Amino acid sequence: MYSKKTTRLTLISFILLLLIALLVSVVANSQDEQLVETNGETSVVGTEGLGEGLTAKEMIDYHIDLTRGETAWGIADMTIVTPDWERTVGMEWWESGKDLMLLRILSPARDEGNGTLKIETNLWNYIYAFDETVHIPPAMMMQSWMGSDFTNDDLIRESSLVDDYEQVLEGIEEIDGERCYSVLMTTDPSTPVPWLTLRIWLRTGDLIPVRQEYYDDDGELAKYMIFSDFEFMFDRVIPLRMRMVPLDREGHYTEMLYKEAEFDIELDEDIFTLRNLQNP
Repeated sequence: MYSKKTTRLTLISFILLLLIALLVSVVANSQDEQLVETNGETSVVGTEGLGEGLTAKEMIDYHIDLTRGETAWGIADMTIVTPDWERTVGMEWWESGKDLMLLRILSPARDEGNGTLKIETNLWNYIYAFDETVHIPPAMMMQSWMGSDFTNDDLIRESSLVDDYEQVLEGIEEIDGERCYSVLMTTDPSTPVPWLTLRIWLRTGDLIPVRQEYYDDDGELAKYMIFSDFEFMFDRVIPLRMRMVPLDREGHYTEMLYKEAEFDIELDEDIFTLRNLQNP
């Protein structure tokens, strides 16, 4: 009789412990995200920092505006590292909205004058030494740009994180000591984008990115980008250093380091022409 009662008490205690653990988990999750109803639809919003009250889509929109602005100009060094060699390419770029971008190579001498121009969905590469302009079709957007680990799509940002993907706020995680919102971005296989699944972590305090992951069609992680060296430049804090690391090539990575940048400045639209591309 005593044994049966003890067994019943133990079982009840176990069930109570499970309920308490479940309650703690629910409370913890509710601190990371909340549900709100807007326009008849239920959305998950952030609960702390600059992301408080924002949906995942609004966070991504803010992140893009912060790191790109309506217009932008800058100078950067791109360093390509492999187990056998390393080289650095200096570049200058101009950008207006999501449809116009010009990028021109400044160094080394053998590449000086080469450039890339984007006008809406069209992309051209210019080879100064041969005075040759090559139109890049959409099928080649996943090809490497200048032998780096950045693709044509990475560089000119052909795909839109806001328009081409559905964003889901997964919660808050700690990345390299920073509290970050984790945002999962997925799209339909029929959407003309190189990656069907992306994941990005944004610092809760200012929605600056710290890490972005790219997944292949099988859902396997293919490469990732790390953002670092967060410093004030022009009128905002941005990550000055971005490192792209492919997982299929051990010892390879490409690092982009911003040296100068200005945002939301007046740019002449004549910058974004084939004539200007071909006259460095």
